[in-house]
Amino acid sequence: MIEELRRSGPGQGESLVVTFRDNPKKLLNPGYPGDLMTWEEKVQALADAGVDHVVVIDFSPGFSKMSGRDFFLTLKKSFVFSKLVLGWNFSFGKNSATTAADLGWLADPETRLTVLPPFTLEGRPVSSSAVRQAIAEGKLSEARSLLGRPYVLPLEPPFRWGGGRCTVDRSVVGKLLPPPGLYPVRLDGLNTDLRVDREHLSWESPPGNSFQQIVFV
Repeated sequence: MIEELRRSGPGQGESLVVTFRDNPKKLLNPGYPGDLMTWEEKVQALADAGVDHVVVIDFSPGFSKMSGRDFFLTLKKSFVFSKLVLGWNFSFGKNSATTAADLGWLADPETRLTVLPPFTLEGRPVSSSAVRQAIAEGKLSEARSLLGRPYVLPLEPPFRWGGGRCTVDRSVVGKLLPPPGLYPVRLDGLNTDLRVDREHLSWESPPGNSFQQIVFV
């Protein structure tokens, strides 16, 4: 989608992505499984992809009641869109009632609307839901294939050491985790096994070693 967004065309200006700081499902769905990226990872990924500007929206209960029409017309007051790029199943606004097709009449006549078909891998549509399902089932190699990169967990102190292992609380990670079990990982280049428990993550480590991220292999 970003490649298509940045593809130059007559009169096309700079690229802009509209996103939410937190996934709206985190507020609307009590059973939300967890994030695939931290906010910092998302911003860095958009920058690495060459996006010029990012509009960040803090989702709230009040915002969830806004219709898709009102939301888009609000954006039009601040930006002139020469091109809109959306996924085939895109929907937005209250109850997700506004779809990509509706933007055909909401956008200005000179705005080019591009709706991309599903991206598939070995016949299977690639989506965040598919990635979440793979991780939730402990299929990290499948998640890596769908993502096109290894799944990574950022780490921040505090760490605890004992019995030759380093332990962190699950809450420190802030991303979707696989089910309890033992997984091969790299920690800042060190190959080891990660033990995922219901409340903690742990790995073999001498005292004092601090790591920045876990990469599932």
